[in-house]
Amino acid sequence: MRPIPSLFLAASLGLAACSGQGSPSLSSADNNFLMQAASGGAGEVALGQMAQRYSSNPAIQQFAAQMERDHSAVNEQLLALARSKGVTPPTALDPGRVNANRQLAQLSGPAFDQQYMLQQVQDHQLQAALYQQQALNGMDPDVKAFATRYLPVIQAHGQSAQRILESVSLPAPAPVAPMDRR
Repeated sequence: MRPIPSLFLAASLGLAACSGQGSPSLSSADNNFLMQAASGGAGEVALGQMAQRYSSNPAIQQFAAQMERDHSAVNEQLLALARSKGVTPPTALDPGRVNANRQLAQLSGPAFDQQYMLQQVQDHQLQAALYQQQALNGMDPDVKAFATRYLPVIQAHGQSAQRILESVSLPAPAPVAPMDRR
């Protein structure tokens, strides 16, 4: 198992710090899903905007534009669902995501591209787990249906991110055979 870079850890820890207001009519798990999905979606939009500005790699810029577009559309539907359930999801990025974005903004070139794509792979793995848990175990039928509908989208984003990460990752140097010194 690979260690989780501190940049990603900071972003994922921020999920627990979502600020918003849940609804007493929903289970805590359903409330938690709506809060975390809203926070994650807002983070994807912000990162997509950043990557479109900071990356010079056309594949990453295209991916980032798709993340901004897709997550903006999903976020609108999520916010409408949340409002219909009496939930006020967070409207600002949580402190963990703000810190992760700040650290990412300090990078440039291949270092930015690699870290952004690594973060995208990991963020989409986290979001896919969140959506899958809700799709399987959600109590509210509307919230559960939302998670079920968008889980394949989140998974597809993660697969795309993985492919791009592999294309921008620097290969490990080949081992050098010891020289024969006879």
